[in-house]
Amino acid sequence: MMIKVKIKFLLKRTLFVGTLQCFVFTGLSQEKMVLNLEQAKKHAVEYNRDLQKAGISIEEAQESLWQTVSKGLPQIDATVDYSNYLGFDMQFGGQSIAFNPTSNAKVTLSQLIFSGSYWVGIDMAKIAKNIAEKNVVKTELDVKENVTNSYYSILLAIQTQNILKQNLESMREIHRRTEDMVKMEMLEKTNAEQIRIQVLNLEALIHSINRNITMGYNMLRLQLGVSPDVEIELLGNVDSEIGESSIRELYNRSEQNFSVENNISFQMLKSQEELQLKQISMDKMAYLPTISGFYSYTYKLKKPAFDMSPANVIGFQANIPIFSSFNRRSKLRQSKIQLKSLQKDIEQIEDQLSIQEKQLRFNLMNAYEQFNIQQENVKVSKLVFENASSKHEYGLISALDLTTAHSNYLQAENSLITAKNDLLKAQTELCKLLEIL
Repeated sequence: MMIKVKIKFLLKRTLFVGTLQCFVFTGLSQEKMVLNLEQAKKHAVEYNRDLQKAGISIEEAQESLWQTVSKGLPQIDATVDYSNYLGFDMQFGGQSIAFNPTSNAKVTLSQLIFSGSYWVGIDMAKIAKNIAEKNVVKTELDVKENVTNSYYSILLAIQTQNILKQNLESMREIHRRTEDMVKMEMLEKTNAEQIRIQVLNLEALIHSINRNITMGYNMLRLQLGVSPDVEIELLGNVDSEIGESSIRELYNRSEQNFSVENNISFQMLKSQEELQLKQISMDKMAYLPTISGFYSYTYKLKKPAFDMSPANVIGFQANIPIFSSFNRRSKLRQSKIQLKSLQKDIEQIEDQLSIQEKQLRFNLMNAYEQFNIQQENVKVSKLVFENASSKHEYGLISALDLTTAHSNYLQAENSLITAKNDLLKAQTELCKLLEIL
């Protein structure tokens, strides 16, 4: 009876961060990129397309602000017209008055004098720009988190592959020795066959992990904003990122310095609340009149026979809202209801962030404790497997006992890799919450 080893691939949980969308790769053309984690995050901040799009939204918000401001600045328009009455004449007092063709060139200067909506609109445009800037910060944190998770996942997958390769060489050697013992009739042929199947399983696992590593690099290329033909080499060792002192420091830093008010998600909701308050002011301003002034100058390019219209005209115009069948009232009430809903969201995220911070600290310490346990588990399982290998070599135990010990050792190694991944993920999530990625 053969025990089948099941290796859980970490890439399934961490490489596919977010939804993979269709992109056209237009990144930098390089033969090879050699990156540590900080360099990878820095490169992603500069070239990641989601982050670039968030930056473009700031430019759009700036142009929207200027568009709003420009509505209150002087406006100048020019028109040219030509009219031909096709020989029409009018009888007046027994005389015939002909309507000759006319042509005018007119320049009009208009200026907004009073509009409550105008000034509120400027404030709303400024707040919208501020929200766009905060969205860039939030997107940058998301990008750094995704790059960090992909970086660690690839290194952990490579570490898993190396462990399996070492085990494969060991099992191949055991299989070779077992076949020699079968030839000498010291063991039955089924012993060698059981170990051979174990070797085949290890080879299949290595090939599968290798394909997942390739897939992980492709995801990382997408996050870095580089073309798919760019070769990437990752520097560093995940084990160096795990240390009791650094974990304790992060735990204490979160416990002492975390503030909901400083969280970017909370700040964005507060800005949206401010924007909604301005929307209520905008709706109130709809009850007030809008006053504007104008000056126009008309030059007669082709004068009519009889013309008494002046060339210079100055005037004022007031648009006074009187009755809108309660449309303005309903719109104002709707804005107030939306504000109440938004304020409930703010209360909810405030509670959620407080709970999340505590939960992430607990997750960090639990993950670290589990990591220490799995380290000890690997040591014990490895010793058991090595003892089983020695006993099998002298025919003291069966191939089933040997493969069972080997399966237990592989499961222990896999559990340790999983514990490392959970610990690194817990660190990353807490760092993101504290905005120190």
